[in-house]
Amino acid sequence: MADNPIISDFDNNIRRLVYFFSLIIDHRVSESSKGTPYEGVRDQDIRVFAAASRKLETISSIARELHITRQSVQGSVRRLITLGVVKLKAVPGNRRDKHVIITESGLLARRVAARNIAKIEVDFAQQVGLANYRQLRETLQQLVTNNLSDVYVGGPKTD
Repeated sequence: MADNPIISDFDNNIRRLVYFFSLIIDHRVSESSKGTPYEGVRDQDIRVFAAASRKLETISSIARELHITRQSVQGSVRRLITLGVVKLKAVPGNRRDKHVIITESGLLARRVAARNIAKIEVDFAQQVGLANYRQLRETLQQLVTNNLSDVYVGGPKTD
C-alpha cells in the first residue's frame, strides 16, 4: 500500500476530511438557526426533511433511503409537524404508510436554509479561493453522481 500514490496517512483520507467538513458545515448551519423556530433541530430531522423535499416520499421509503428505522423517521416527522414544516397524507390503498408532504412553511424554511448555506459557502470560497472552491464542488459532484446508486435503495435520486 505504501507504493500507492492515492493512499495517504489516516488523518488526511478523504472520508475523514469530508466527515469533518460536514460537521463544520452542520455547526455553521446550526449557528445560523439560533434565535429562530428551528434552533435545536436535530441532524436526523434535517436529513428526513431533505429526503421528503426531493420528491414525494413515504415514511417507509425515507427510512430505507436513510438506513434508519421507520420508528426513527416517525419521530423526526412528528417533530417536523410540530414545527409546521411537513404534514402527513394517507397513501391510497395503504392504511399503514403515509406520504411526508412539505408545507408552505417548509418551503420557506428551505429557502432560508439555502441562503444560509450559500453564505457559508461564500466564506469557504474566500478562504481557499473561488477557483479552488469551484473545483472542490465539481469534484464532489462528480463523485456523488457516479456513486449515488451504491447508497440509495432503488438507484440514485435525480429529481
